[in-house]
Amino acid sequence: GDVYKRQEMGFDIKIAYPATKDYPKKALEKIKSLGAEPVPMKPNILSIVTSSVANLAKKENYQMMPYAFDHPVYTQFFEDRMVQLLNEHKDKQFDHLVVNAGSGVTPSGLIRGFLKEDETSDIFPPPSPKKVHIISTSSKRSTRKTLLKHDAYHICKVKIHESKFEFANEMRKKKFKPPFDCNENWDKKAWRWLQKNHCKLDGDVLFYNLGGACASHFWRQ
Repeated sequence: GDVYKRQEMGFDIKIAYPATKDYPKKALEKIKSLGAEPVPMKPNILSIVTSSVANLAKKENYQMMPYAFDHPVYTQFFEDRMVQLLNEHKDKQFDHLVVNAGSGVTPSGLIRGFLKEDETSDIFPPPSPKKVHIISTSSKRSTRKTLLKHDAYHICKVKIHESKFEFANEMRKKKFKPPFDCNENWDKKAWRWLQKNHCKLDGDVLFYNLGGACASHFWRQ
């Protein structure tokens, strides 16, 4: 969506990516199909790659977007989106949120919105406290660090689970196919976790499908 908007404004879009052998070809094809230019970068730890991209942007006079859209306006958008979603489905009374994470930026807003009712409740503890399950393709440590930065980590309410599948693994086996459009590198990992663990979750679950055609999917117990 961001690529389309910037093209409408007359910008040329450059998307940096780590030039590794296992980087998903489908992702590169998608970048090109949207009219953007993939820019290969030497793979390294994130801070070095980000610095390299910043140096390239300065040299070529590019406007660099924040890594993973790490900006208060972005996380606030997803917080508001979650609040809107819950208001539209008040009959559901969701007890759990399941969502994927890479950097952890996007789910930060979703978590704040999902837990907002508990945080502002006059009753303590809330009668049925909500739980969040983050299925991360990064380490627990880095995901927790991002959530803490955005005031979205609560040790008793937010559980981070490292995915058994790496980011580049598109999980092509038939048993991994979700019943709806789903991003292979992101949301499919979270859906597989839910398939394996839903029996451990009491109550109703909201699965937020970030990279698919639908915004969310409801799993009714």
